[in-house]
Amino acid sequence: GGGYVAVILAAGFGTRFQKNLSEDVSGQFSHLIGVPKPLLPIQEEYCLLDLWIKKFSSTEFDVKTVYIVTNDSTYQQILMWARRAKFPEENIINDGSTHNSNRLGACGDLQFAIQHKASEIGQSDLIVVAGDTIIDFELPRFLSVLPKGKDVVCFYKITDVEEMSRRG
Repeated sequence: GGGYVAVILAAGFGTRFQKNLSEDVSGQFSHLIGVPKPLLPIQEEYCLLDLWIKKFSSTEFDVKTVYIVTNDSTYQQILMWARRAKFPEENIINDGSTHNSNRLGACGDLQFAIQHKASEIGQSDLIVVAGDTIIDFELPRFLSVLPKGKDVVCFYKITDVEEMSRRG
């Protein structure tokens, strides 16, 4: 039937982020060392993945299924989150990567998810989001003004060179 399929890309290794955490001498963030960015707490027991699942579960959306693509190194942590959040474990896709050197990248992970869940995804329209981001606009409203049957990419421009280098 109709409805979107959402794919949350959560297979990054957070190398710069983890490096920054380990170099923080204040110790204020030491409890976050080893925590994948999509599992970072944003409110007590509520993490970024919880935020995305809540957004996609909204009645304003016609999202029929959500898939999360993760890497092999964080797969068990994401599974533990799924059990706590009552998210279907079969919708977590392990891309098999174990390090930055063998990662698939965002496009590779999206292709991997589409191939891995081809029969479930079919010809559905996809919403693809980075699992380590927060958006500050109304996604249902944004989707409602998109041209039907067209591919659309939403991004924002970073003009600060220093900020660009921090983001890779």
